[in-house]
Amino acid sequence: MIDLVSGPTLAHLFVFTDYFKEIIVLDSADASISEIKKWLKNDPDAVYWSHAAKHMSMQKGGRSTWEEEEEKLRQAVTQVLKCDFSKDNPVEPVVLNPVNCVFSSFYLESVSKDRETYIANLRKVGSLLNVGGHLVLFVPINMTFYKIDCHKYSVLSVDSDFVIKSIMEAGFSIVHSEQYQSAMRSHLCDQSHILFVVAVKKE
Repeated sequence: MIDLVSGPTLAHLFVFTDYFKEIIVLDSADASISEIKKWLKNDPDAVYWSHAAKHMSMQKGGRSTWEEEEEKLRQAVTQVLKCDFSKDNPVEPVVLNPVNCVFSSFYLESVSKDRETYIANLRKVGSLLNVGGHLVLFVPINMTFYKIDCHKYSVLSVDSDFVIKSIMEAGFSIVHSEQYQSAMRSHLCDQSHILFVVAVKKE
């Protein structure tokens, strides 16, 4: 599977190791890639993710230790690559074999300047998938910005109807979609809802 998210976030990947033996992480920022690689190498200066491993161990009733969960993730992540969605092949010069699943959260809205680019980027995501492969998306709805420290970044504001239509136009069929109100109330971002979508690549 391919993991496509913003920032050096690893917590969600502890779930995926139970379903995928090989995980490829894509990120647009050199700093994020560096942080992820530090954790994979067990660098003592890496961002602390043991709390997520401990939670996963607890969810499994202690059938595995949190140390085992961490090691399983380190073994599963085979590549950490920089991606650039302004290119036809986002991971150029690397050529990846199509995968069975792409997971993306809060990403395409950050790298798409307008709605036409958003649809084009969805097609590029589709090019990373096998026919019959699954696209799993978490999409911020009506979000216009996010902040990191004192820096404010604009994002493409989308609604659920547009996202669903765009996914279908990009060559997918919708398996499941669900929208729920965002529980986060923060000065750091302004999404009103979160849209969860599972889609299958048709051709």
